[in-house]
Amino acid sequence: MIRGIILDWGGVVCEDPSLGFIRYCSKELGVSADILSQAVSMYLGDFMKGLPEEEFWGHVAKQVGIQAPSRPLWREALAAVYVPLEPTIETARKLQRQGIRIGLLTNTEPPSRDFHLSLGYDFFWGRVFSCDEGLSKPDPKIYALAAERLGLRLEECLMVDDRAENIRGAEQAGMPAHLFVSQGLFEKALTEYGIL
Repeated sequence: MIRGIILDWGGVVCEDPSLGFIRYCSKELGVSADILSQAVSMYLGDFMKGLPEEEFWGHVAKQVGIQAPSRPLWREALAAVYVPLEPTIETARKLQRQGIRIGLLTNTEPPSRDFHLSLGYDFFWGRVFSCDEGLSKPDPKIYALAAERLGLRLEECLMVDDRAENIRGAEQAGMPAHLFVSQGLFEKALTEYGIL
């Protein structure tokens, strides 16, 4: 029986911000989006596991031959391109009112975590941010941690993510999972699980 729903953030609770984010930063830093994207991807894994923003931008700037930003550009860029997926949020609120525990499990960076917490989402029972744990999806340990934060067993939770590798990671950890493609298919899956 499913008693908890664990949501990914980008691509599930909000539109995937990555493309708009890179465009914003490339304009601010005066470097092409393609070059910046390659450099960001080189250090993003460490950033998502807790590397400080100043060090992250220092590595990226050195890689592309520019000066590192002198302000907290990451949060600024995320706020500029952030678009919440209101249907998912409304579904989460509805499920919470029904007694389903709603969790968040996201691979994210310290400034993104702070931005998320500033949004005031009040329907999450528990949250797991990769940057706080030194772990990231699809490591099986992070799914176990997310279930623990909800006070539930792995098999009592449904992971909802928009990346196939993260769905496989959840399933390998023993957690049922749904690949988020659309709100309609998400609601259909919830109905099939007898939740909605």
